[in-house]
Amino acid sequence: MGASDIYVKTGSTVNLKCVITQSLEEPAYIFWYHDGVRVLNYKQGTKDIRVERSGADTTVGTLVLYGATREDSGNYTCSPSNLDSASVLLHVLN
Repeated sequence: MGASDIYVKTGSTVNLKCVITQSLEEPAYIFWYHDGVRVLNYKQGTKDIRVERSGADTTVGTLVLYGATREDSGNYTCSPSNLDSASVLLHVLN
């Protein structure tokens, strides 16, 4: 959701949202990837992944980055189980 390039300051909390609408069924899962690597193993309190159903035909997947660092810069891809993926380029600036 939003622009294809996002610019934030170091230390910011970043919310990346993937909004899925008009799908016949809720996706079984939504995977997030950072530069092609699945966001899976992360320290508690640095990242959070949420999926919530909002309405009859809308699912929102959110990846939250707490205290973003330069290492968090890069391409983020939201990949739901039943639809095409979508990407955004995150730039974390000093």
